[in-house]
Amino acid sequence: MGQRVARWGTLGIFFAVWVAAQEPSDSVKRMKDGKIEIKSTVVAPNGCYSAGTAVKGQPPGAMPVENAVLVTFPLEYTDGICTQALKPVDFTFTTDVFQGAQAVIVYVTDKSRESVSARAVALPGKRAKK
Repeated sequence: MGQRVARWGTLGIFFAVWVAAQEPSDSVKRMKDGKIEIKSTVVAPNGCYSAGTAVKGQPPGAMPVENAVLVTFPLEYTDGICTQALKPVDFTFTTDVFQGAQAVIVYVTDKSRESVSARAVALPGKRAKK
């Protein structure tokens, strides 16, 4: 009995660490050509969701934000039999940066194209020319 409890305890700890590792995340990197690469992980509610095509700009109905590069990451939904576990969905998008931009706002939209979250990430400093 004690070993079984220990195994379930270990499994529980593993599951808790896995869930914590699935947190949403965003990173922004300046490219050599002056553009920025935005990488984001979104946690979808189940396996029916996947990454749609990322677009520059805010989703319909969202207010524009001054001095920020706006990017929308749409989650696509497929009907059918899907896993019923949280699913990390990765997006990557490369875009130009306008003069005066200070941050990136990442919007995530659901299957109805309504904004379900928005996160801000500071732009990294410009690289010095050699």
